[in-house]
Amino acid sequence: MKRTLLLSLVMLIIASSQSLLAQKDLNDVRQYLDKQIKSGTRLLLTKEQQNVLNANIAEARMTLNVKTAYGESDFLHLYFIINKGTVHSFSNTSEMIVSKEFIEAINPNFKLKTEEDAANFRAILSTFDREMRQSRNKVFKKDNKWCFTNKNWFGELSFYEVSCSAQGKVTNIKFAKEKIKITELPVEIKPYYKNDDLKLSASDEKLIDKAVKKVLKVYSFHVEPLTVDGLSLNLKLFSANLAALKLYNNGIAEAENKSFIVIDNKKTYNTVANEQELFYNKVFIKALSEKISIQNETDAKKFEAILDANLKPAEKEYKKFYKKENIWCFVRDKFFEDLSGILVLVNKKGKIIHIEEFTKINDEAILSMKTHDPDFKLDYKFTLVEPASNKIKVKSGEEVNVKITFDNDAVNAKNGYIATFYKGEMVGFSTSSTMESPFTDDIPVKKLDKNTKNVVKYALMPSGRKDIKDAFKVIEVEIEVIEN
Repeated sequence: MKRTLLLSLVMLIIASSQSLLAQKDLNDVRQYLDKQIKSGTRLLLTKEQQNVLNANIAEARMTLNVKTAYGESDFLHLYFIINKGTVHSFSNTSEMIVSKEFIEAINPNFKLKTEEDAANFRAILSTFDREMRQSRNKVFKKDNKWCFTNKNWFGELSFYEVSCSAQGKVTNIKFAKEKIKITELPVEIKPYYKNDDLKLSASDEKLIDKAVKKVLKVYSFHVEPLTVDGLSLNLKLFSANLAALKLYNNGIAEAENKSFIVIDNKKTYNTVANEQELFYNKVFIKALSEKISIQNETDAKKFEAILDANLKPAEKEYKKFYKKENIWCFVRDKFFEDLSGILVLVNKKGKIIHIEEFTKINDEAILSMKTHDPDFKLDYKFTLVEPASNKIKVKSGEEVNVKITFDNDAVNAKNGYIATFYKGEMVGFSTSSTMESPFTDDIPVKKLDKNTKNVVKYALMPSGRKDIKDAFKVIEVEIEVIEN
């Protein structure tokens, strides 16, 4: 009896200890996430800069600074009109522009009567409206109202419609969408205002901080352990959710929810957007390779079961797996006429080297996987065909025709592009979603230095890189220009 009681007590202590450790893990994750909340304010426009508005315009952001496939995530973004010691908040710039507070902030001396006035007013609007800056916005008149286009979507114009009194005083602004034909007015396009160096005053900072707290009623993190059936790793996974409740001045309440996964690697944390994004996380892949190897079909069936359980369930009619060289292909679905799924690169002992999802399982995908194998040497066959020699002499006024061949599959597997460098600077490039050999170029000799050796370099570059030091391959053409 005593032994049974003692055993029960020991089990209770162990369970209690495990529960405390689990709770500590959850608290640690929440503390980490709290530190990832970044907030900041920025002054967009001051009343001293221009003569249209008698107010300062600012913005405030609160961002969940977690690394996911989609970058950082704003969960609060507000705009403010600061006028005569009061602050008015808005959930977006369009709401702000059409508000009565915006009209009240317009300088009483400003009149919208001429095309010059319209140019000044458009500069203000485009400072706040990104769509106006990214498209060629136009100004036109409709029923004696000034209209400033925001964008054109398949013939449907969206625009700000501004009503004025006979004296040119702005009385109303509304945002409209119509399929109409317009006659554009010849209004000068003035640059929008950039204020990267301006700072809010301490008093305005306090006003905005108070306004933010008024809108953002509450936010909190919900965290719980995440288990993947059939998978036990030397790290911990947690599903997390940021819940925020916002109440705007117009009485509209908005609930914000952002879900993601936290990876706890011995108290070093990083995040991914969802289970599928785990495949792109190096920490997760390393932990996976320490626990799982795929040497044969039995191992492959176990890995397939893990995919089915949580990570990437398959459509039953397409579900299968097979091995191609040292790559296991787990088919999950069909993308148009091509099979899609998860490819797993393994070494000779079956240890996982790289995992990646492909919408098309084809030769290009296989080659792309091979490039992650440290023992695989990719041959781009990046070869100069013309001129016949990489050291030539030409007369001034001639042209040098360049032709370079390469292996299409190899270059596309690495998303490569070809850049031209002269005197240490990139002077041209050739890129495409699918690069095709050959690459051709004409070097204008008249632009080269005479009586000296000019070196033009053609570099096969990784996507997103611009420094020739990062090139996969470089071909140099030395050209000496001689007088006629």
